[in-house]
Amino acid sequence: MKRIILLCLFLCTQFINGQTFDFETTENDIKNHINKNEWDEVLLLAPDLLIANPNKGEGYYYTAYAFFKLEQKQKALQYLNKARLIADDELTKKINELDSSINQSSKAKNTAENAKSLEDNNQSDAAAQQWESAWQEDKSNLEYGLNAVQLYIEQKEYKKAITILKDDAFKNEIEAQNIIKKLNQTPEISSENTYTDAIKLGDEYYNKSKFSDAINEYQKALNSGFNNQVASDKINDSKEERLWQEANISNEIQIMEDYADKYPRGKHISNAKSIISNSYKSIAKDAFEKSNESKLLKYYDKYKKRFPNDDSISTINQYVQDYYFSLGKENLKNKQWTSTITYFNGFLKYSNSEENNEVARKGISKSTRRLKRRSSGFLSGVYELDENFGLSFGKLNHRGLGWYANLRVNPTFVTEANFEKSDNTLTEIPNEAKEAIGSLSIGTSFPVLYPIWIYIGGGASYRERLIDNDGEPIYFSIEGEKNINYFPEAGIMIRLGGIIISGGASYLNEELIIQGSFGVKL
Repeated sequence: MKRIILLCLFLCTQFINGQTFDFETTENDIKNHINKNEWDEVLLLAPDLLIANPNKGEGYYYTAYAFFKLEQKQKALQYLNKARLIADDELTKKINELDSSINQSSKAKNTAENAKSLEDNNQSDAAAQQWESAWQEDKSNLEYGLNAVQLYIEQKEYKKAITILKDDAFKNEIEAQNIIKKLNQTPEISSENTYTDAIKLGDEYYNKSKFSDAINEYQKALNSGFNNQVASDKINDSKEERLWQEANISNEIQIMEDYADKYPRGKHISNAKSIISNSYKSIAKDAFEKSNESKLLKYYDKYKKRFPNDDSISTINQYVQDYYFSLGKENLKNKQWTSTITYFNGFLKYSNSEENNEVARKGISKSTRRLKRRSSGFLSGVYELDENFGLSFGKLNHRGLGWYANLRVNPTFVTEANFEKSDNTLTEIPNEAKEAIGSLSIGTSFPVLYPIWIYIGGGASYRERLIDNDGEPIYFSIEGEKNINYFPEAGIMIRLGGIIISGGASYLNEELIIQGSFGVKL
């Protein structure tokens, strides 16, 4: 009895294994036929699944799937409903997907009918779009997609045609791949591919901050003639980034200025302005400390021009004020009047300090007065109390020694001097005797207190004695007396505007002779 039971169990096990083996084998055969689009073969094999295992709904499902592909949708729905009654969770999911595909297929069919109608009415553009929509709704129907591709090619909408043919639905279609290759060779697509490849490579360079290489690739994209605006925008952006990169790497402020001038609304303009501002202030400070006037004023002007409304200009302005004010005071102390005026005027141009302004104005006023005390020549008429008269000329130096020369004679010298030695020698001077006197003196002058100069010098006096004998002069000399005598002289000169006045005395033959002059500045 025990052996009989064991034998039954063995036979049952073999029967079950046989069923499982038949079910899996049959299902694999069905899937192979599906891949080959052999729908009649699927319909013949699907019932075998039900025979192998009546409790599984795969037989109904594959039958429904085959009818769907054969466009017998009503039968497909009938078998799909039967499959649903005995389906497990995994099969239910497939059933729902197929049910959705059937519904989409119906919608796609209506869209395709509309596309056919548009095409019949020569509305190719709209027809192409409808065929594509039908294909999107039912990608299993490759005919819809091919119809759209055909119309797009006719319209030279090659990109749209390629997009459809590159879909996974056509991946096993050799002819579709051949069409793609031919379309890629057209000038339109070739240009676009060149553009796309160049843009892609340019973006890679851009992201690596290799902006010159990026510009070269973007230029290729621009030259392709496809979507010039995008390529042009990328070129401009890369050029900006390249200049900004150069400005940051270089220590030259000029490059940063170039960036700010070329891209006043650039992505980095705020940083650029901040760097330029700080650089200007730093350079101006260095110029101030090194007394480099031209450089200090240059960067003051540059800052004022580039940042007209920036309060930081006051920093550089203060450097300029301090520079001019300190030099103005220094030159005033050293009596460099012209330089004092120059620096104090420079200070007043930039100053906002009333206290220092007053110091500068006083310094300018004093220097101006001093500059009026210039050295000058003079020419004067000279008169001495002994009735000698003549000319005085020379130069009064404002700061240092000057010189002068006096030439004086009396009236008798002018009319009767003969410059010959007389043989007549007397011991006494007759009462009616006359003297012919002439003198020449030279000396130096120096300022003591403006506008006063002191002059000191000396000279020689020539004298002849004579008696008028009925209109005929008789010349004589006094025993022991010389014709030529030397004398010292001294006095003061005063310059009042263009007038020169002097007064002094000479000491001749133990006699003090007072003299004075009046003349003009030359």
